[in-house]
Amino acid sequence: MGKYQVYGTTNMIVDKAHKMFLQTAVNTGVVSAVLLVVLFGWYPVVGTRLYVIGGPTSVSGVVGVARLVGVAGYLAAGLINDSVVSVALVFWVLFGVGLRANGNLLRGAPAAQNR
Repeated sequence: MGKYQVYGTTNMIVDKAHKMFLQTAVNTGVVSAVLLVVLFGWYPVVGTRLYVIGGPTSVSGVVGVARLVGVAGYLAAGLINDSVVSVALVFWVLFGVGLRANGNLLRGAPAAQNR
């Protein structure tokens, strides 16, 4: 009924989920959505443990907290909204750099030795 009222036909497939995680499940499958949720869940947990509970003791710690807050904000917006194209590149860069920085801190490698 809704498709007929909005589009004037019932012979149309509407595939826009308007939620980042649901959209991933529709486009690439439930398995990839679950793995993405696990990855997105791991980053804030580890980041909180490293930066917030341990306390940012250096400039890289403060940058880590800022990265964590930015990524968490984007992920929270993804619960009720689709991925924003104009911000997605910034998110993926911050997320990738954050993963690398967290991995280095977990291994005990100094930040200056990132290659």
